[in-house]
Amino acid sequence: MKRYTFKSFLMAAATITLMGVGFSSCDPADSHDELTGKYAAPTQLNITSASVLDKTKDGNLRTFTIQFGTSEGVTLNMVLVSNQYYLVGTGYTYGTSAIKNGNYITGSTINGSQVTSGTFNVAKNGDIYTFALSALFTENGSAYRINGGEVTMEFEPDDPIYLTQLLRAEVQADGTLSVLMSTGGYTTNFDPTTYNTTYSGEGNDLLLVFNASEDGKLHPGTYSPGSGYVAGYEYEESWGEWTWTAYAGSLWYTYADGAQTTNVVDHGDVVVTKDGSIYTITIDQGKEGIYAQYKGSIPDLDPDGAAEALELTFGGA
Repeated sequence: MKRYTFKSFLMAAATITLMGVGFSSCDPADSHDELTGKYAAPTQLNITSASVLDKTKDGNLRTFTIQFGTSEGVTLNMVLVSNQYYLVGTGYTYGTSAIKNGNYITGSTINGSQVTSGTFNVAKNGDIYTFALSALFTENGSAYRINGGEVTMEFEPDDPIYLTQLLRAEVQADGTLSVLMSTGGYTTNFDPTTYNTTYSGEGNDLLLVFNASEDGKLHPGTYSPGSGYVAGYEYEESWGEWTWTAYAGSLWYTYADGAQTTNVVDHGDVVVTKDGSIYTITIDQGKEGIYAQYKGSIPDLDPDGAAEALELTFGGA
């Protein structure tokens, strides 16, 4: 916002006489001083591109360092704090000691000069961001008015869900390779009198069914649904008068609130890498899907020979 300092001035009172109306005043030259602003007239910047240079995480806060390109050739770097794994659409204001969601912080610069005040307005529609009606001021006394057309920024979740346990790995009767991995964290209890299974705790399982290989082993590569692994699917199964939904193929299980939820894995590539006896299996379906990873040995499917499973510790970002 442009700020001005005004100097007050006195205007002499009008003098009224019986003969007519007369006015007296100060010299017009002394009536007021020229307006004085804290900042010069703002420079217009139009954002044309955006690139995420860095992301750090502290608790539930993420700090994004984003470089914006402008049609004027001016470099705009903003260090923005969000409480989501993506940049939240809001008006970002300057934060110093108490960093919180909706702040921009030290490191935010325009042509190398620190931004010290003003609001940086961000609007979000999916992966499309726009920047309009923003005013930023730098430590050297410059003012900038920000506008921006649509730019795309895609953000991945912070970390995969780590599958730390290998529950089963085998060659099935049809030659496909079945690998069941788990986060642990839950228990399963079957009641034989009611034929019901109950669950306690929370966790996830990932069942991946890979297409048959020539040697019955799991080799490194990128496996696509259908051509690389058996995509999950639903079907109906009957027993007497009872009919229920059953599942087959690659599946994702969630255990929470005492129940098991099953979802088919019908999209997203599975990337398998191998370092010695240690496999890394990752599936990333994007922001709205599964992002999970197993890292450990799979002795029964290892083409280089069996090896003892290693106990691995995972840490978040």
